Amino acid sequence: DQISPLLNQKNFVIADQYYSSIKNIGHEAKAMIVPSLTDKSKFIINNHTFYGKETYNVFLKSTNPGWQFLSFLSMSKFNEEWKINIIHFGNYSINDFTVPKLFELGMAAKAENRLSSCVVYAWAMNRFLRPAPYLQYIDEQKYIKFIKTSFSEMNSKFQFPFNIGDIKIIGFQIETTDNEGLIPIVLYLTEFDLNDPELDKKAHQAKDKILKKFHGLDHDFEYLLMRAYNEMPSDPKKKYNIHGTVIKLKE
Repeated sequence: DQISPLLNQKNFVIADQYYSSIKNIGHEAKAMIVPSLTDKSKFIINNHTFYGKETYNVFLKSTNPGWQFLSFLSMSKFNEEWKINIIHFGNYSINDFTVPKLFELGMAAKAENRLSSCVVYAWAMNRFLRPAPYLQYIDEQKYIKFIKTSFSEMNSKFQFPFNIGDIKIIGFQIETTDNEGLIPIVLYLTEFDLNDPELDKKAHQAKDKILKKFHGLDHDFEYLLMRAYNEMPSDPKKKYNIHGTVIKLKE
């Protein structure tokens, strides 16, 4: 019931595949499968059980735009016949940006002090750092450190709320779409009616000041979303009216 809708709605291709054999004592043996240490896109398989002496593991990735999934199938050989031991689905990438690719982009942004961009990349990395509990990137500890330091530095630099001109900034978030992928969002308070088209005009007028404060967003992303509220969205159980203005960052 859980797997069939995903399989019916998505196309999958082979991202990687491992064949391993082991000399073991008894009927079962546990081992860690470590691929090439130079290929950062590959996964370590932790605490892997060999039912017999041979195992075949295949990593299937979905080809849809937006959030992409990893289907992990682990098989063992029983009496000369291959049988599936594990099927697991998890988040893998967004628009083909995997964790290693996002880390690469994040480190480039960090080198040029584009802290807001680092937070966007770190947020995405955190969403699919481990597509399954037992699948681990070779450089996982580096990725975890980048995620933690990006959020920590953001919290140190930006003390919300603060004003940019006559706009009161109350937060910074990230959303995704299938076509655009990652989209940074700046949240702000306004006294204007949320149906007033003047809000779009004011948001565009503030673009340069916003980008000066959130340095580098126009370097890394196609769009910025300005999201207006009439009151502080402090209650997670309450639904708030909003007005969104999409600002194109790259022509």
